[in-house]
Amino acid sequence: MSEVYVYFLNTEELSKEYLCETYLPYASNHVKEKVARLKSDNAIRETLSAYLLLHKACEELGMGDVDNDIATDDHGKPYFVNRPDKYFNISHSYERVMCAIGDVSVGCDVQKITTKSERGIKIAKRFFTKEEFDKLMSVQNESDRDALFFEMWTLKESYIKCVGGGLAIPLDSFSVLEGRTPDGFSLHSFVHSDGYRYSCTAKKCASEISFVSKWLKTE
Repeated sequence: MSEVYVYFLNTEELSKEYLCETYLPYASNHVKEKVARLKSDNAIRETLSAYLLLHKACEELGMGDVDNDIATDDHGKPYFVNRPDKYFNISHSYERVMCAIGDVSVGCDVQKITTKSERGIKIAKRFFTKEEFDKLMSVQNESDRDALFFEMWTLKESYIKCVGGGLAIPLDSFSVLEGRTPDGFSLHSFVHSDGYRYSCTAKKCASEISFVSKWLKTE
């Protein structure tokens, strides 16, 4: 069985100033260049928080310091330069960040669940498969419909990030209703009753995929 480790971090108490002072000086050139291109304080805070979580997660897994071992491919997907047997992905939304690390290609996505039933319906009608849209429309309660929309949306985003094809992959070209995509990628969605939806995708491999999740702290 192959294990994919999924980590979460609450960033409510992490300010941009704190991160720039305590983490940025030791971050990789990849992270520093990424931060230098960002304009808003919030985007800088979210990005630094995500890479800080990756740093902490790799330490816990015994991978050592990976900060200077990160690059991005032509599609913008990050990878470890000198660890071809390890894969990772990161995501952030408001006060939450997550990362996934495994022996197979992974993708992850976190989104804050907001009340947007009408907008969600419009997005689903345009970008989801017919079966996904029909399932969404079968839910009468608006809050439950919002929760389902974000579950499917984050699963789709995590799949696209796992494959690494970016916007070249139409969202209605695959379904996330069965816990795995038609091409055999494993899907998993996490609920923590904190108003966010966390989802992860792992590439098909010879063995079953087990998703192991954990919250980390910055201390």
